[in-house]
Amino acid sequence: MGVLGRLFGGKGKTQPPALAVVRRAGAEVMRVGDTFVISGRGLTVTGELLLPVRVDERLDVLHDGKERPLRVTGMLIDKEQVESAVPGTKVALMLSKWQLPTI
Repeated sequence: MGVLGRLFGGKGKTQPPALAVVRRAGAEVMRVGDTFVISGRGLTVTGELLLPVRVDERLDVLHDGKERPLRVTGMLIDKEQVESAVPGTKVALMLSKWQLPTI
């Protein structure tokens, strides 16, 4: 083992991050490839869409054993921000807590 391995190599095993399941009305919306938690804000999930999705849409997300409604606050395709996407597209979805718009 090298110097960096000895300094930073943990002896404990870490669990890989759990993938989220993204649904709308019980139907799976996307085949999730990666899930990134943004502490106190929400999640970012990447993968291939199975159903059309648009920004500001409410989706049900199951992650770490909890299911909660989250809002699509942003969507990226190849580093370009878009408002909607069709099935078969590989996207990154930014999901945050569902809140009603304020007046």
